[in-house]
Amino acid sequence: MFQKLFTLVLAGFFFAQLTAQTAAPFVATADSLYLLEQWEPAAAAYLQALETGKADPFWSNFRLAICYQNLEQDEAAIPYFRESVQNGQLPYPMYFLSVSLAKTNQADSAFIWLEKAIMAGYPPPEQMEQQAGFEKLKTDPRWQALLIKANKQAHPCRFEPKAREFDFWIGEWKVFNPAGVQVGESSVKLILDECVIFENWTNRVGSEGKSFNMYDAAAGIWRQTWVDQNGSWTEFRGDWDGSQMRITTDNVKQTDGSFKKRRMTFTPMEDGAVRQHGEMSTDDGKSWTTEYDLTYRKK
Repeated sequence: MFQKLFTLVLAGFFFAQLTAQTAAPFVATADSLYLLEQWEPAAAAYLQALETGKADPFWSNFRLAICYQNLEQDEAAIPYFRESVQNGQLPYPMYFLSVSLAKTNQADSAFIWLEKAIMAGYPPPEQMEQQAGFEKLKTDPRWQALLIKANKQAHPCRFEPKAREFDFWIGEWKVFNPAGVQVGESSVKLILDECVIFENWTNRVGSEGKSFNMYDAAAGIWRQTWVDQNGSWTEFRGDWDGSQMRITTDNVKQTDGSFKKRRMTFTPMEDGAVRQHGEMSTDDGKSWTTEYDLTYRKK
């Protein structure tokens, strides 16, 4: 029985290899010509590959359509873009299908496929605005609505009001304790397309730490990950309550077997300073003790 099963698997493997090789010469030739932007011979080679019925139904149809599009044969490109969409459901053929539809004066269909491409994650809005073939679409009121959607897809944090709640902490700071003694400095920057607030902390004796802060839209909370040069890390989560940002850890087991919970509260002050109040709890949040109380003042 096992011998028979092995023989069937082996036969299936060789059949698959033979099938792939049937189209391989045409595809290899087509791909080489495509990369050289030899559109007409590349199109002919992709057609031969597709006629074997063994070529990749997504890429071969997509690249054939791109060849026709570059040859200004958009009517010919459209059915191959549609085949590529059907076999891959990826945004690239959706987008370039919308280009060919626009160039052949099929505005309604072009807008439908352009919106589908945008919602699937492509193109960047900058490409939309510069795309040859969209000139007529830009005079349609639907264009601006889709451009806004493209910007929101490409830059989600810029358009999420809650992602801006912690921006008051951004800046170059000197940090003081309650006695007015400077205990460190902190550089807090907005990075990663305005999605992450990055803290770079140094205290007066040279110890360093960094934190990454971002709004988790899926969970509806803020998260902070703190790391330092001692190899320690801490995870906080919380939210802005309208006047302060409060983030808290889980009840974490310590090396001595006890449990400790930490929280930090960041409060923007009227004079532009920021108060950072750190607390700890050994009874799972029933009571809290101050660990540090710092004031960030702009350099």
